[in-house]
Amino acid sequence: MDKIIGTVNGIGFTMGSALLELSYLIAALLFVFGLKLLSHPETARRGNLWAAGGMLLAMITTTLLHKNANGDGIPLTNVWIIMAAIGVGSAIGWIVARKVK
Repeated sequence: MDKIIGTVNGIGFTMGSALLELSYLIAALLFVFGLKLLSHPETARRGNLWAAGGMLLAMITTTLLHKNANGDGIPLTNVWIIMAAIGVGSAIGWIVARKVK
């Protein structure tokens, strides 16, 4: 038992990582709930919004709270690259969605 407690204490579980894990859980629940709403045409638009909200929550918390093994956050250069990729993907998605009848 002491070995297990020592291992758990050595993990370095902090409030920041607890908040990160909680936000991932909430994001996953929002995404699954959104997918469930996509099963009916009347609720599909709301389902897209719920799922998009879950993905937005996951992206924001990853960008702000994720730490590597050294305890460093995501470098600012990488954040700009991620934001640019999100912008390009959103623009392409918007164009493709407009073509769907």
